[in-house]
Amino acid sequence: METHARAVPHPLLSTTLGNLLACFREYGWPDPRFALRTAGLLGLCAARTPLHHLERVRVRRRVEAQSFVAPPFFIIGHWRSGTTHLHQLLSQDPQFAFVTLMQAAFPLDFLTSIAAPIFAALLPRTRIVDAIPISIDSPWEEEMAMASFGTISFFHAFFFLRHARRIYRRAVHFDGVTPGDISAWWRAYRYFLTKVQCANPTRCLLLKNPANSARVAALRQHFPGAKFIHIHRHPDDVYASTLLLHRKACAAWALQDAEDAELPQIVLSNYADLMRACFAQSSDVPPNDLTEIRMSDLEANPLATLESVYRQLQLPNFDAARTRFAAYLDKLGTFPKNRHTLSSDERALTRAQLSHVFARWNYE
Repeated sequence: METHARAVPHPLLSTTLGNLLACFREYGWPDPRFALRTAGLLGLCAARTPLHHLERVRVRRRVEAQSFVAPPFFIIGHWRSGTTHLHQLLSQDPQFAFVTLMQAAFPLDFLTSIAAPIFAALLPRTRIVDAIPISIDSPWEEEMAMASFGTISFFHAFFFLRHARRIYRRAVHFDGVTPGDISAWWRAYRYFLTKVQCANPTRCLLLKNPANSARVAALRQHFPGAKFIHIHRHPDDVYASTLLLHRKACAAWALQDAEDAELPQIVLSNYADLMRACFAQSSDVPPNDLTEIRMSDLEANPLATLESVYRQLQLPNFDAARTRFAAYLDKLGTFPKNRHTLSSDERALTRAQLSHVFARWNYE
């Protein structure tokens, strides 16, 4: 099996030179030992910036004329809770469109880009953190795309490690962000999703972004009628797997060094904050607009779990999609999972700081 020495090319390769420099000013300049990585980013961003501006001009009328087919469906839940597995499963239903890895990696010019063959050749066979196969057409999360639109994206925490906690609070909860910059973020988010809709003009968007777990209230305002699927998993497993995610992503994409000893507390604090915000903001969502499922149920009884999701959210065409779900599951088979064992001290920490998560779903 292929190791994870290679990762998806750096997410900032597709931003403008201006935004790259703005990130450096906001979060600090890269450390010297990342000089080669930084030089590559500066050179490629400088070369590609004119292409980004050209696409915006070329597709302006097309994007302005495009409306959403229907309110989007949002898959939420903390990172490493099963959001990707659920996203890939539901994407088998032909009524849905989704953000692809190609679109998330080239968010500023994917409608006119001719870089797909090059990007495909650079991809590893599997994701950076597990054995899930990927391609340029794989369903992906739009938070990666938002890193190219500005300085407000959770993905920046994988690049600017010394500011990881502040980046989380700023990007996910908009702490310290001016009203004008928040409005600009939402305009960019809507613009990107509208471009994705342009590429799939007849299908409803199915979106997966763990950061959106703390944006439920705003998403309901910006996308009236939106529906949410919240998937959850045992907090011990989520915590341990998220630590691995951060370490793998930082090894591949970091522009700064930081003390690894600080990472566990950062992950726990982010996890606690994300779920606290999610629980508060989803408390008044009507039952036919929000459903919660366990990852363990999806693994043990995938078709029955999906059928319950369709029934509660009043989604049509489950019977038509069932055969596609079954075929995907047969093809997927079983794949090796990362095994995590927490120490007694770590287990005590998760229960102390994530008590509201354990209580919500009766985890022990």
